[in-house]
Amino acid sequence: MLFATMSNTNGSDKSQYYKHLKLNIMKKNTQANLESQLDETVKHLIETSDKNHTSYLDHIRKTAHTLAYARLPKLNDSIYGYIEEFVGYYEKERTNVLVALNANIQSMRTKIGMSEPMKQIAEKEKEIENHKRVLNNKNDDRNSFKMMRDVWLHKFYNIILWIITFLECCWLALVFSGAFNDSNILVVIGAFVLSFFLIQGTKITTLYFRDKKEKASLWVKVLVPTLIGLVVVSLGLVRFSSVVVTSDETITTYKYMSNPLIFIVLTMIPILGTALIVWKYILSDEELKQLRDRERLDKECKAEKERLDICKNELSILTAHRNDIANTGVKGKHAEQVLIKRFDGYVKEALGIFKLENIKHRDDSVYPICFTQSSPTLSSVEINSFDNQENQLS
Repeated sequence: MLFATMSNTNGSDKSQYYKHLKLNIMKKNTQANLESQLDETVKHLIETSDKNHTSYLDHIRKTAHTLAYARLPKLNDSIYGYIEEFVGYYEKERTNVLVALNANIQSMRTKIGMSEPMKQIAEKEKEIENHKRVLNNKNDDRNSFKMMRDVWLHKFYNIILWIITFLECCWLALVFSGAFNDSNILVVIGAFVLSFFLIQGTKITTLYFRDKKEKASLWVKVLVPTLIGLVVVSLGLVRFSSVVVTSDETITTYKYMSNPLIFIVLTMIPILGTALIVWKYILSDEELKQLRDRERLDKECKAEKERLDICKNELSILTAHRNDIANTGVKGKHAEQVLIKRFDGYVKEALGIFKLENIKHRDDSVYPICFTQSSPTLSSVEINSFDNQENQLS
């Protein structure tokens, strides 16, 4: 669709197209960069956490061995006093990881930048309002034209006038070929030229009488119709003379052909038909000017509508670009939840190893009651950083 639009627009519209394309690429690149960078950050944090957790499990095993040799914990002891160090370690590690995640997302946002998209969105919204105002004004101007006659009928009857010119040319060619006893190309050309000027002269004269009654001078009112009438009568007489000379038997058979009036009437029919069509259907000069102005406004409205659509698409891309930056907070929250659950798993695994190693190395065969209870979990963490960032970007 954009390529089709581009092929029908001027240089300014092409520049808008390329700007639109650039914005689209920028939006896709931004989204891809944010997602890939966030994925890389989370992957790195998980790998680091796994490595630290694996290393810390050795410390837990040694602690479990030491307590087992001392026959601790005792049967009725609380387990928390023995694992408080472990829980504290994982809470500290979890905090460090979440801070690192937040810092990385903040850094990504800073590099991509938020102020420029916000500025571009404001400018694009203003540009859209300007295009809407221009388009509404042009539509109002276009709708202000009131045509007295139907434009479609005007175009249709202009074609009819050319058909009448062709028929009149055939009739005149027949007249001339009979009069001069010749049918070469010059006869056809002469017939066409005369029929063209007859029909066009009738059209112009009729429009003059219809639309410029007060301005019509005497020679237009009298001489032009008289001249057309003389031409028509002359053509009728020429045709009658040619029939009289070349077809005596026909004249004898058809008595009405002894009168040239029939040929004058036949020649007058296209002229009268032309005058009636022009009087009723053909647009005046003022209406033609309005029609040209309206067609010009139609093209301008179409071009303005295309520019408006391009601006709206650019605004949607800019908005999506801004939202991708803002939505790093949502993605960051999801990453936080993944990491928090991962550290809960670390704690559960660590305590399981602690219990197993302790029981395995005890020599008193005591199974502390606290080992049958559910393992304590890490304290809850408040996630406010990304919420605050979302509020600042909205």
